[in-house]
Amino acid sequence: MPRLVITGVGQDKRSAVVLDGPISAYKDYPEYQGIRISDLWKSGSLPTPLEIPHAANTHTVGPNVDAGSAGFNVRHIVFPPRGDYALHTTPTIDFAVVLSGEIVAVLENGETALHAGDIFIQRATQHGWRNPTERPCSMLLFIASAK
Repeated sequence: MPRLVITGVGQDKRSAVVLDGPISAYKDYPEYQGIRISDLWKSGSLPTPLEIPHAANTHTVGPNVDAGSAGFNVRHIVFPPRGDYALHTTPTIDFAVVLSGEIVAVLENGETALHAGDIFIQRATQHGWRNPTERPCSMLLFIASAK
C-alpha cells in the first residue's frame, strides 16, 4: 500500500512530519465487488481550517463521495481485478491519477483505457469504472465539490 506523509507544526512551532506510514484506514465493500476505499484528507469547506488534528483526517467513509457543498476529499481506491462498477453521477469534479495497474473509464458515449501515470478529470458526468485485468488498480482521487 502507498505511504502517507502528512506535515504540520510541531510543539516548537516549526514545520515537521506529523504522520508517516502506510495507508491503513481502508474499508472493503463486498457489495461493490470488493473495492477498497480510504479517505486520506477531507474538508467540507475552503479554505480548510489548519487546526484540525491530522488524525481526524485519516479515516474511511462509505463509497459515496462526501466533499460537502464547498469542500474536497482526497481518496485512495483499489479496484480489484475483473471489477465492473456501474455508471453513476456525483456533484463533483474528480481529478484521478492511476498509480498502478489499469482501469477503463466508462462513459455514456464510450470508454477510455487508463494506465499507471495517466490523469483523468471527471466533471460531474455519468461515469463508471471497469478493471479488465488480472491485477488490482490503485488510484488517487482529489474530489472537489462542483455546482
